[in-house]
Amino acid sequence: MLSLLLLATLPESVVIKETTLFKIDRKALDMTSIVISEDRQRYAYVSADQKSVVVDGKKYSGFDRVGTVTFSGDSKDWAFVAANKPEKDAPFRGVLVINGGKVRSDESIVKVVRAGSSGKLAWFEQSMTKPNVRLVHGDFQSSWCDRIDKVEFAPTGKTFLMHCRDRLYTKQTQLDGTERNVVTGEKEYFLVNGVERIERTAQKGFYIVPETGLKLALFDDGYQPDRERNRIELGDRKARFPGEVKGAPMFSSTGKTVVLRSEYTGVTADGNRQFANYLVNLSLHTELNFQTGFTFFPNSDKYLFCGYKDKQPHLFRSDSGPMLYSEVPGLQDAPLDLYKAVAFFDGKLILLFQNKKVIPQLFVEGKGMVNIAASTIYPGSLSVSPDGQWLCFGAENVGLTSCYLMNLNHPQNYKIVGKEDYVMDNPDANKAFWTSNSEFTFLGLRGGKLIRMDASIK
Repeated sequence: MLSLLLLATLPESVVIKETTLFKIDRKALDMTSIVISEDRQRYAYVSADQKSVVVDGKKYSGFDRVGTVTFSGDSKDWAFVAANKPEKDAPFRGVLVINGGKVRSDESIVKVVRAGSSGKLAWFEQSMTKPNVRLVHGDFQSSWCDRIDKVEFAPTGKTFLMHCRDRLYTKQTQLDGTERNVVTGEKEYFLVNGVERIERTAQKGFYIVPETGLKLALFDDGYQPDRERNRIELGDRKARFPGEVKGAPMFSSTGKTVVLRSEYTGVTADGNRQFANYLVNLSLHTELNFQTGFTFFPNSDKYLFCGYKDKQPHLFRSDSGPMLYSEVPGLQDAPLDLYKAVAFFDGKLILLFQNKKVIPQLFVEGKGMVNIAASTIYPGSLSVSPDGQWLCFGAENVGLTSCYLMNLNHPQNYKIVGKEDYVMDNPDANKAFWTSNSEFTFLGLRGGKLIRMDASIK
């Protein structure tokens, strides 16, 4: 009851300016092609017949086929690939359209990507004379490859790794007695920053550490009695680890800290149990069981994760080690669960706890636990203002998903932003974007229309 009362008595007011972006008409547009820029200010989609695109309300047409629009990390630039049916016997050629203008190229454009979460636009070209492809990244062009399976960019796009394949040919004599090169296999390799070639041998995975350029390789050496069959090499350092690596490695913003998570089934006095451990710079954390939720502090190599010890949930901070919830001021009233999400304000923690039995709770370090009058908070929606004074998050209550605003200095004070006549659009993927310390933007759906909602705290 207290939480519901506070919803109505938050002293700050929030002024909303609404802008209808477009009507969601399944007959007029390709629903899978809707793209929103990182700052939530721009939008694009492909027509249902896939012959035109619409960017910020302007239509670009005159093509037989178009691809999905891609926005740059700073939301300033956008591009897509378009094509017209070639004339008789003419080769197929894809055309690159950047910011509405066609870019001339001697090759055929295949696909546009963003080079990292905050990077610029890049694209793949198909050679018009050979069955080869390459990556074009600004003024840079990678080596030609027979095939590019995947490209992994650092967040800034300055470093990247390409997973490539080349065909292997063998000369074979044909029935007419002539010899012909026949494809008999493939050779896999990696291209570091599009140039340095590293042959793929026994590597299960290969990565480049951002900022440092250090190489990280994972190997599967087969069965080992101690279950430590996997090997990792980081630069000139080597180590083994139990179980199987799950997910891609995580890197600190400085590139000085590399983190991997492994999982395995172990035999204990209580029977078989599932274990999960983090490896930080090749050192295995064994302080807690079933470790999860690894997060770096902002612009730091300091980190946090959670796990169990003696069946009790603990926090682990790299600067203080494992701590029972009861040892953390204000966290003693937390449910006996591992946290679901982490955010930060002024270097302090915000932790989300929720399960099917209780309503969601947020722990704000230095302030304590807060019960949220909602059935579900979307873990990926936590968004803190630049000055650390406000928290936005998407939450569902009685089937309605709304944008909530919390004052982090007084976290018991929170409210639903705007009238409860909209549905917040996909909060995990489209969380609120802060344009200043007191202004933010989020997307809502109402009456079949996508709406940009610009909020200002007064």
